[in-house]
Amino acid sequence: MKPLQISNLFIALCICSSCGFLDDYQIKSNTHFLHGYPTRPTYKTQVNAIILTPAGDRELWELNKLTGSLNKTFVSGASRTIDFLPAIGNHGVIPQTEDAHGNPLAIFIISGPMKRGQVMKVSPISTIGIIENGIHKNIVIALSSKSFYKDTENYRELKLNYPVILELVEKYLINYKHPMRLTSLGFIDTKATHKLINSTHKTYQIGRLK
Repeated sequence: MKPLQISNLFIALCICSSCGFLDDYQIKSNTHFLHGYPTRPTYKTQVNAIILTPAGDRELWELNKLTGSLNKTFVSGASRTIDFLPAIGNHGVIPQTEDAHGNPLAIFIISGPMKRGQVMKVSPISTIGIIENGIHKNIVIALSSKSFYKDTENYRELKLNYPVILELVEKYLINYKHPMRLTSLGFIDTKATHKLINSTHKTYQIGRLK
């Protein structure tokens, strides 16, 4: 086997060992994406985030709660995409959480592009409330170590020092499902965000005991 072929094989094996089976429609892992990762890593001020749609991408994926895989979503036979600007941050979910609708809690990370299927330690900074088709949904807003604003410790500092960032995130999140326009209920602070995360983790735990 030629050296180049060996190199390509090695890269492929590395990808398979870290992400499991990967194709254009599904990502499977030996670790169940919902149940296999803790909500919080070592630091209580951080959470784990599973990346579904990287920054700069348009494809909308979801976590299958039953199989634990990540799947591309479809509408009327066509792949579901962002019909607006490409993602200005990374869409994801927080493992071992369950919101009021039985889904893992959504998270949006203000950062450069991450890899779909990657599990990242991020710092929750706020939560935005969204009304979609009359249903109230929450999306946690977080920063990563790769964020330009990584030294920002809480919502108050972000709002004071970088108010335009919050405005951009809000405008994006109420328009990214265009032509369906969502309504923003505004942001809550960092302390209330951590309470929300803890609450959805407890709901998840109760559901697992049933």
